[in-house]
Amino acid sequence: MHNNIIFTIVAKNYLALAKTLIESVKSSNPSWEQNTQFYVFVADEFEEGQHFEIDKCVLMECKDLGLKDYSSLSYKYDITEFCTALKPFCLDYLFGINQNAKIIYFDPDICVFSSLAPIFKSLDDKLCVLTPHYITPEVNYSGVVPEEMILWVGIFNLGFIAVNTQNPNYKIFIEWWKNRLFDKCYADKQDGLHTDQKWIDYIPSYFPNDVHISHNMGYNVSIWNLHERKIITDGDQKFYINSTDQKTGYELTFFHFSGFDIDNKNVIHKHHPVLNISNRPDMIPLLELYRSSLISNGINTTIKWKYSYGTYDNGYPITQFHRRLFRRMLQMQIKLGDPFSIAEGTMYRLLETNNLLTKINQTDKLKATSITKYSGKIKIVLYIMKLLKSTIGIDKYSLLLKFLLKYSRTENQIFLINELKNQYTFYNENRIDSINLK
Repeated sequence: MHNNIIFTIVAKNYLALAKTLIESVKSSNPSWEQNTQFYVFVADEFEEGQHFEIDKCVLMECKDLGLKDYSSLSYKYDITEFCTALKPFCLDYLFGINQNAKIIYFDPDICVFSSLAPIFKSLDDKLCVLTPHYITPEVNYSGVVPEEMILWVGIFNLGFIAVNTQNPNYKIFIEWWKNRLFDKCYADKQDGLHTDQKWIDYIPSYFPNDVHISHNMGYNVSIWNLHERKIITDGDQKFYINSTDQKTGYELTFFHFSGFDIDNKNVIHKHHPVLNISNRPDMIPLLELYRSSLISNGINTTIKWKYSYGTYDNGYPITQFHRRLFRRMLQMQIKLGDPFSIAEGTMYRLLETNNLLTKINQTDKLKATSITKYSGKIKIVLYIMKLLKSTIGIDKYSLLLKFLLKYSRTENQIFLINELKNQYTFYNENRIDSINLK
């Protein structure tokens, strides 16, 4: 039996990324076939005519994991939240297959360039291996990802985690993590949540002697730590960090292509265009290699495959607004059966009756580039707010702003569903039922 397992979790549009990841592991770890098994868990469902294979890899739809309330889980979470929420459940499934395994999880947008043996070795006497987003303290921070954002998303990047299932603390760790991610895997700044990732900040405190926090700069290299890591390519097409001298540099083990834009050859991360190939030409060989690998592995086909849990049974799009209302209804212990169904008495029918559906397949993201379109309307809002401040005074105006901050949560818009008006309670992240409006 293979004692090393490597897995990833994808929606089916990212299957080309998963194939690229696994091929990179195989090419950089020549002895993988002797001791390593690969799994790709598909947080999605294949439709008729859709078929994908990865050589010597197990592909498994997550609906077959046997999770309770799977439909509720796949509805209440968006695609990113859902894929990350499944992580400990996939680990638990793999533990059921092999209770003596060392397991590495990689995000699908990772590519491996050198041996993973040192990571597996680090697990000999540890529960897990974690990588901080960056490791160099700077008085004047020079990174492009704001430090405040890192404080929200978590100290460690969970695009990678390695776990030893033989460690005495494994069972308590995995049960704790499963419990938290079952209903607290939202990306929610007001609740201080960032999917599966923020929870891992607890682990060094819970298991101080069982966590290996890696400071190897060749691990999990990405946009958030490029300010401390320069890519160097030697004549043999090997990649190093900061220096080819092993005393002062590191061999690149794996790069995390977070935010990769296959259609834009100039940027490194689509949301951080300030960092690009003009000021980081050292990135060009990596980006070109990754782009060509994705294309050869079918990205132009899989990227068009629609997410199965993005629409109701009749094709109407499920928005983030719907998912957050559903979250609140779960907290209120309101049961509606299959949330994707359009039958009577379902979530869909409630939304339809209250004019909360949309035919537009929106992204639910307000970007800095799109908000400028509303500059004229914003001026009107500013005028109204100044008028309001003059009318009620600065003290009441300040209190109003604090109230609006909490009122604006989608969960507090449940009053828009007339059928629930008599059950409405005001959602406050400090105490859910702090204001009862019955």
